[in-house]
Amino acid sequence: MLPGELILEYRTRSGLTQNQLAALLGLKSARMVRHWETGVFMPPVERLKSLLEIFLVRGVFNRATVHNEAGQIWQAVKNQAETVNQKPELYPAFDLDWFEELLARTTTRTPEAARNDNLPAPPNQLIGRNRELVELTTLLQVNKVRLLTLTGAGGIGKTRLALALAHRLREAYRDGVWLVKLADLDNPELLAQTLAGTLKIKEAPGRSTLESLLDYLYDKSLLLVLDNCEHLRQKCAEICRVLLENCPQLQILATSRETLYLPGETLWQVTGLDLPGSPVQPSGEIISGTAAALFLERTAAARAGFRLAENEVKILSQICQQLDGLPLALELVAAQTRWLSLKQIKERLYKLPLHLSPSADTARQTIRDSLNWSYNLLSVHEQLLFQRLVVFRGSWHLTTVEAVVTGEGLPLEAIPELLLALINKSLVTVEPNLARLPGEETRYRLLEPIRQYGLEKLTETQLFEFSYRHASYYLKILEQTVPRLLGEAQDEWLVRLEQELDNLQAALGWLVNQSATGPHKIAGSLVTPPVELAMRIVSAFWRIWYTRGRFREGFGWLKAVLACSLNETTDNSTQLFAKVLRDAATMAFLLGDYAEARNLFSRSIKLYHDLKDNLGLAAVYNGLGQVLLATGEYAQAILYLEEAVYIFKQAQDLRGRAIATHDLGWVYLQKGEYQTARQISEESLELFRVAADEQGMAHTLNNLGRIASLEGRFREGRLLLEEALNLSYKLGMPLITANCQQDLAEMELLQNRRYERAIPLLQQSLKLFYEMGVTARLATSLERLVISLQLAGEPGLATQLAGTADKLHEILAIPLADSDEAWYKSGLDQLRQTLSEEDFAANWSLGRVLALEKAIDKALTFRLTGENQSNQAENTATSRFGLSSRELEVLKLVAAGQSNARIAANLVISPHTVNSHLTSIYAKLNVVSRAGAIRFALDNSIVSPSSPR
Repeated sequence: MLPGELILEYRTRSGLTQNQLAALLGLKSARMVRHWETGVFMPPVERLKSLLEIFLVRGVFNRATVHNEAGQIWQAVKNQAETVNQKPELYPAFDLDWFEELLARTTTRTPEAARNDNLPAPPNQLIGRNRELVELTTLLQVNKVRLLTLTGAGGIGKTRLALALAHRLREAYRDGVWLVKLADLDNPELLAQTLAGTLKIKEAPGRSTLESLLDYLYDKSLLLVLDNCEHLRQKCAEICRVLLENCPQLQILATSRETLYLPGETLWQVTGLDLPGSPVQPSGEIISGTAAALFLERTAAARAGFRLAENEVKILSQICQQLDGLPLALELVAAQTRWLSLKQIKERLYKLPLHLSPSADTARQTIRDSLNWSYNLLSVHEQLLFQRLVVFRGSWHLTTVEAVVTGEGLPLEAIPELLLALINKSLVTVEPNLARLPGEETRYRLLEPIRQYGLEKLTETQLFEFSYRHASYYLKILEQTVPRLLGEAQDEWLVRLEQELDNLQAALGWLVNQSATGPHKIAGSLVTPPVELAMRIVSAFWRIWYTRGRFREGFGWLKAVLACSLNETTDNSTQLFAKVLRDAATMAFLLGDYAEARNLFSRSIKLYHDLKDNLGLAAVYNGLGQVLLATGEYAQAILYLEEAVYIFKQAQDLRGRAIATHDLGWVYLQKGEYQTARQISEESLELFRVAADEQGMAHTLNNLGRIASLEGRFREGRLLLEEALNLSYKLGMPLITANCQQDLAEMELLQNRRYERAIPLLQQSLKLFYEMGVTARLATSLERLVISLQLAGEPGLATQLAGTADKLHEILAIPLADSDEAWYKSGLDQLRQTLSEEDFAANWSLGRVLALEKAIDKALTFRLTGENQSNQAENTATSRFGLSSRELEVLKLVAAGQSNARIAANLVISPHTVNSHLTSIYAKLNVVSRAGAIRFALDNSIVSPSSPR
């Protein structure tokens, strides 16, 4: 890039106008900045140093390449200024020592240091879009356009331009820039859920996903990037309209082949790159054209050492003209230079029916021509393979391809060679090694524009057949792998299975969409109905959703499958339907929707009764027991769980018995009957160990750790909880992680009121529960945080969060657990004594009406101050050792090295009274001397080791 272009690029990244930059540099007007950016003049040395310092402070440099980027600007300015002025030594070389000093004294806020987005790293340098980026930035930042839609043909570069714009603006929005990829979303009804998932929003109790989105985005200064809206245009338009009407600071950047047709929508037609003005220009000028620059850059990447010969300048110009400057077409054609000369490429281009008129339809036809050109180069067998690969999403293995697409003209032994041919012709991409697991096969993918093109080459019958094969194959992989998620090395198998999530979700989405049609045939023969395959997938997929804490996503898919019409009444489909009902009920329970959980469990029970499936009934009884536990119906919960344990035991189902036994122990734990809870939980742990089920072991160790803590066996409890926590990290199970953090915090409070240790643990658990949507456990974390904040001397915030927790209990219709009730109510009594009646009522009421997201934000952003920390000594001393406030004051001064006389003077009491306090302190601490009291106080954190002497 020329120096002026570099200055423009980094100024735009910084979010500064020319006038603003001029003001920062002390210039009288922006005219000189314009001269620099257009190349009329170059900034002198001191101005250049100031310019780099501004860019550094604004955080526009990449932290990893900051030296290279700054040096590049310096060298470009130096080269141009010295060339124009014909003075070789006009500028000194870039001074690394000076720049290091600048780095040391400058507070740099790089994008990486303060990211509030989910933007992927750009795949390569964006070429030829500087003007567009400047104008689009103006529309969003100056004109404050609310909805900006980038339209244009497939392959024109809408996504790439939107991503570059998003990166440029990510510092401009207080609440971030968030990319929502819609290309793989087939079901428009899942759009709101997809948006919520991207923004990590979980539905609040009693609120729909869209309402939760509105609650979250209402006061957010945020840019939402919706990529590839065309196939969901109507639903995108509907949701965008609602969001924009209700969220005044929200801006939306959309990419779509078709406008969203919304009032206030600003359309931006993305066009091809600039074309060379004349095919007979010298090579130096043609290279400066953006279309040619992109072609040459991508050619150099495809062919190391490539140099454009003089006799190829005209050919390159003609190629750029015929491809209409479309980026995807240019990149695909440039890749062919690995095996074709520019002359050969031009000759093949001339044989294609290219249409070069400027209409939008022609633009779409031009990219189609580019893809047609690549497609027509393929042999018949290569075309067959390419057509069938379109049913895959994300990445995949050669073995997978061989299993899905073989036959009907494609022999198994030919697949590897044919795949290699598609790779060589840049229709299939090889995934980088870093994207693979150790020892895993190489993975491949079709870029989405190419996959969309390939879809047009399949007939409806062919698409159904190979999509069905694809879904059947991934169902088989899922069903073979899921049992391994409960045995040895389950964490490794889960990671491997997650590599296939794109294809599994695509298969599930396709099956759900096909379920409304039928009957279905392949080659004249009836096949298993898609809805049955969909039920089998969600039934197996449940384990992944549960393990990873993706309860909202899982519940959405389970409900979608349940909504599919079931015309078949075979025992097999009924059995599956009962299992899906049961799994959906469990997800509803985890999400705190207990009424829905009861309803789904009840429907499942009826089916299992009809099928005379006792094990299915036992599993449902176990689930109902958990719901009854949550709602405080302990006696009924115990009846259901004991029945489940009995059935599993009679059937010799080791794992089912272990789970039901664990949950039975959990009921007694919540009831406060710790000895019974411990005995039952120890039995459960042994069953899980025999079954080699680490997930079950982690849950049970968590329970045993909490029981030990509540019984006062703190050392044992800590060891058990930490073992469970480590297992949760190994398995990647956020539900167990959050439970352990919550219970470790409770231990810190019970053992010695160490709120400064409890608060960070509770904040971590609170965040995880909120992200997962586990509202009942979230309420428990809030309650323990209330106790911690009360001890920390933050009665206002503590009372607000208590009000929020109370509202959650009301919404969920759940009581406090017996094991929590006494000490939590004691904490509330302390708050009532600390605050006036009016202040307590005001804070309590505020907490009850506060949006859950706001309450969580308050809880997570709280930080302990020095004053909070000093309260710890008093809480520890008074709670554990019975020291009065005055005795604590005396002990602090003793630890500071003061004599009795000095202490008496400071506290305005007599030396005799000081001596009386010391006698009492020695007795309470079980020490016999001043030194012993000081040592005891230090060892037990009653006073700080850094107390002044």
